[in-house]
Amino acid sequence: MFLKWLSLFVTTLLFSVAVTVQCLAETTSRNEISCEKGGNPSDGSSSNWQYCGRTLATWMSRLKDLDEDSLQVDVDLPALIQILNDQSVSGDVRVQVAYGLSQIGAKGDVAIPHLVSLMDRAIAEDDGDDELSWVVKGLGYFGPRAEVATSQLIALADDDKQRWDVRSATLEPLAAIGSRDGRVIPALIRLMSEQSQENAEHRHNATRFRANVAETIGMIGADANAAIPTLLRQMDDPDLFVRRNVMQAIGKMGAAADIAKSQLVEVLLLDPAASVRDEAGIALASIGPTSLSVLKPLSRVDDREVQHRVAKVYNQMGIDAAGAEAEIRTLATADDLDTQLAALEALWKICSDRDSVIPQLISILDTAQRHHRFAASRLIKEIGDLSPHHLAAIKELSRSENLKTRTAAKHVLRALRKEL
Repeated sequence: MFLKWLSLFVTTLLFSVAVTVQCLAETTSRNEISCEKGGNPSDGSSSNWQYCGRTLATWMSRLKDLDEDSLQVDVDLPALIQILNDQSVSGDVRVQVAYGLSQIGAKGDVAIPHLVSLMDRAIAEDDGDDELSWVVKGLGYFGPRAEVATSQLIALADDDKQRWDVRSATLEPLAAIGSRDGRVIPALIRLMSEQSQENAEHRHNATRFRANVAETIGMIGADANAAIPTLLRQMDDPDLFVRRNVMQAIGKMGAAADIAKSQLVEVLLLDPAASVRDEAGIALASIGPTSLSVLKPLSRVDDREVQHRVAKVYNQMGIDAAGAEAEIRTLATADDLDTQLAALEALWKICSDRDSVIPQLISILDTAQRHHRFAASRLIKEIGDLSPHHLAAIKELSRSENLKTRTAAKHVLRALRKEL
């Protein structure tokens, strides 16, 4: 009798549990956020579509504050990936989603294969340049984590039938991938040599693209030093922006660009554009002390422009120019005040010699050109800690009959008092 009762009790209990579980499942099913796309498409607005139960506008608002800590993996990622893949949503919105996903750490990398698939589809189906542009830009946000897309990015950059700005969009992710993939730098070298033989518009766009490629090589830096010979072959390019970006790229390679010293000097002396000459000087400075072998002979050239540019390079080198102290002291006595100022600042950087630098700077305060007075006063203030003798000399100028000299001296004295 007892066993019958026990059996009946267990059966009843199991039935109750089963009913309870079923009810909970049905309740959960009714209350669960659906990750199917829904909404009312009849008004033609993608903003009324819903992804995982929220409108596009709600997701875009959430995206602004989304980070690794606030991320709800089971809801946020499926919804954002849906938006990313939804061709009814504008590229401007989808690229924002790609950016948001790139900012939440490794979990956001789930977007990368989707972006690669979208790029492949856009190329295969000829979906238009706008689709390709935002997808490639979206990949760029992931930096070196987009390395899985290297093959597709190089192929797209190589395709001279594509619009130049679409090809240029591939360069940012390729720069981020850089030397991590051995195919990137050879591809950039190849692209740097590309010349268009078609109409004027194509030639112009090819030139803009090569300028962007040079900039990309510079972003990779010393690891791309194999590109230096190719970059140097662009020294005579008729386009200023190509030449300038080439000089900037070499300048970002530091000591690895030592092989380019002689060519950089040639650009420093001969290029018709001042901005290109400036970049050549910066590149020489970035190489470091080994540049002195080509700079020191230039210090003795009796040419005002050459002396000024060499003095600027010494100044940019800072302590690396210590081996040229004698040449710098000579340039500090040049007739040209711009050369003097650059050399005096360089001298201060390499030996902190107040007694050599300050008296000349004080004398420059009593000159006609405003930019000379301004440069001298700036450097005096930076050096600071003047001796009583130097302060007395500036006070004397503050009583000058020349209003401009008097004003400059008073400005320096006020600044020095504040430091005290």
